[in-house]
Amino acid sequence: MNAPRSGVCCLGLLLVACNATSPADRAQWEQGAARLLQPLLTDGDVACGELLIEISPNYYSNVGQPAVDVNLHSARKEKTATYDETIWTNRVGDNTGQFTVTIGADDQFTDKGLVRGKMTRFRVLHEVRLRVFTSGRMAVRLDVKATGQPLVATGDGKPRNLTEWRVSDGVLTAR
Repeated sequence: MNAPRSGVCCLGLLLVACNATSPADRAQWEQGAARLLQPLLTDGDVACGELLIEISPNYYSNVGQPAVDVNLHSARKEKTATYDETIWTNRVGDNTGQFTVTIGADDQFTDKGLVRGKMTRFRVLHEVRLRVFTSGRMAVRLDVKATGQPLVATGDGKPRNLTEWRVSDGVLTAR
């Protein structure tokens, strides 16, 4: 189960918003951020062996964190000069320990209650890496790479076997 994604802006988004020099710059920044998220708003599923997620801090609320069972999983954090990384590993190596991670639009509270945002669900058999870039002022970034066997995507309801599923600079590539 994923930790809940909230509509609350993360600290990184607030810092970027405060540094915007004009409303036009802010609007351009928001357009770029929406463009990078768009390929993940399909309500599709991807099953893979490994998942690498590289983001700027403004996307932190768009990435669901996998649940960890200490009997099945390990988790560790690493820090470098440019990013913070969290690595979750399935120690048992089979489907009983697979992770579910979602990336998508924030959930919204409406007069009808909670409305889930569109997303892509990843079912990961071996390892998930979440890399959050932290150095200085940066462009928005949301890159996702699913590899390893099995790798099956069902974005249109039809399963397809693949060797790589990737979103880079707002472009989905599945091969």
